[in-house]
Amino acid sequence: MNAGTVASRDELTSLGFEPHQLQFRNVDSWEPFCEWDTMGTIPNTAGLSAFVLSPQDRPDELRVTYVGLTDNLWMVTKGRLPDGGSRPAQQYGRHKYAGATRARVNGLVAEARRTGFEVTHWLSRRSIASGERAQVALAVPEQGLISLWDLVRTGWNLG
Repeated sequence: MNAGTVASRDELTSLGFEPHQLQFRNVDSWEPFCEWDTMGTIPNTAGLSAFVLSPQDRPDELRVTYVGLTDNLWMVTKGRLPDGGSRPAQQYGRHKYAGATRARVNGLVAEARRTGFEVTHWLSRRSIASGERAQVALAVPEQGLISLWDLVRTGWNLG
């Protein structure tokens, strides 16, 4: 497994990311998928999310493996909006209903855990203009971070 690109906590926070711990629902690390809940206060806004690995024996060594954009950070972490609207296929941490990207990332998180990494979910809220779609407004910042951290090489971002 490619363990990502080294980044510092200061670099991530200067880019607007905040760390969120994952609470895993199943503890059998040999399953091909795993389920988790992203902990903490989640913004109800568009933004970018990143998965960051840390070797269990070096928890301060952060390695960015994946960056994705979303029209709602709450949706990708909880599977529903605060008003109750639900799109479970959009949620990371639940492979049963996941779309292709979410299922792939879920399997990679499970593999990272099996090979001795802690995984955290970093979220960066982003403002977009009224009526603008996150997929358009956030595409350039997302691609910039994918390039900065060479995330296609990690195999988590496909391009």
